[in-house]
Amino acid sequence: MNINKLMILSVVFILAISVACKKEQADQVTVIPTKETATEAMEMIKSLNPNWGPVAFEFDKIEPSPMPDLYQARFYVDQQGKKIPIVIYLKTDGKHILLGQIYDGQAKKNLTADFAGDVKETPVDISKINLNNGAIKGDLNAPVKIIEYSDFQCPFCKRAIPIIDQIIKDYGKDVVLIFKNLPLPMHNLATPMAIAAECGAEQRADAFWNFHDAFFSESFTITEEAALKTRVTEIAKEAKLDIAKFTDCYTNKKTEARVQSQSNEAMAVGVNSTPTFIINGEKVSGAVPYENFKAIIDAKLK
Repeated sequence: MNINKLMILSVVFILAISVACKKEQADQVTVIPTKETATEAMEMIKSLNPNWGPVAFEFDKIEPSPMPDLYQARFYVDQQGKKIPIVIYLKTDGKHILLGQIYDGQAKKNLTADFAGDVKETPVDISKINLNNGAIKGDLNAPVKIIEYSDFQCPFCKRAIPIIDQIIKDYGKDVVLIFKNLPLPMHNLATPMAIAAECGAEQRADAFWNFHDAFFSESFTITEEAALKTRVTEIAKEAKLDIAKFTDCYTNKKTEARVQSQSNEAMAVGVNSTPTFIINGEKVSGAVPYENFKAIIDAKLK
């Protein structure tokens, strides 16, 4: 079922149903809608729309609307990993519910959309994420945990690197970065690159970042696997790794299962694109500006 189609209504209609007062109350009595009456109203609306029956609506807030004698209540419904806002209106006569869009014709604004706000990502249950299965920068006891699912051939992941580096520099001990591999099928070298970086980490945890930095550098332009094998061996030498052990690990794909477990975990928590960041459970998709990260981290630190 597509909730979006159900929620977009072009005409405001009135349901003449009582949601907040007894039948014997006079019409002139003002009844201030509450969370309870808004939730009751939403359940009544669901009862009149059979397709909405299985849908769970999560109450968020209620407040006076821009129109007199009318309150607006916002609910969220989960769909495909996103929280979609739904707005209903309740008259202070305690009898009527309005469902639809309200416009300010003079200002040419959709007042319903203003109150509804943006679609949100559904929070990720961080307990489902193995924080030890990944490359770590910082202390796992830091109050803000940034989990990054990335692909070494993803141009947007590369674009995010300086932003994340600045975040780590600015917030210091308050943040920890856990980098996890999510090689995408359309990138022919993403998996072998991830295997190489994990082979480096097998010998020394911080060696992972030698591969990470090399792969995301401006000078890295390799597109063929034979050339990649030569380059990862060079990176291993630069990191002062045991080359025989590294070659055996890389050639026999001994860390492929680790890479796959990180990818499986990503899918399990609703991550299917790169880069995706989970900041204390809040999902951020794409190479968003520094200010976006800062706003989320500052809120988590309060």
